[in-house]
Amino acid sequence: ILAAILTERSFEPTGLEDVQQQLRRSWGVMLGGDDDYEIAIEFGRAVADRVRETNWHSTQRLIPLDDGRIRLELRLPSLLEFVPWVRGWGHEALVISPPELVREVAESMALAARQYIHGDTAPAG
Repeated sequence: ILAAILTERSFEPTGLEDVQQQLRRSWGVMLGGDDDYEIAIEFGRAVADRVRETNWHSTQRLIPLDDGRIRLELRLPSLLEFVPWVRGWGHEALVISPPELVREVAESMALAARQYIHGDTAPAG
């Protein structure tokens, strides 16, 4: 910006409701596409209370499992911001679906484990 001039016009944002709706569907601030991922993750007993005490998403459904674990189900338009969140739970989270998320988390966790097992000092990739 090289210069600014004050005018009598005021700015009226349009399409704000659309943006708000997309943000409600998204995991974070990244607006997703037209995809609709049905996500299911089972959390271990050690973190079940933590998962249960937070409202993570407007579409979430929590299902208690017989052995003290808990299953989180939700629907998202994108997995981009969700993958790091899942990885943050480490071995306490088991992704059940969708297959794309199972594959992404499994591959990244396997690479991380290999670094520790083989003593690699530089991250893979």
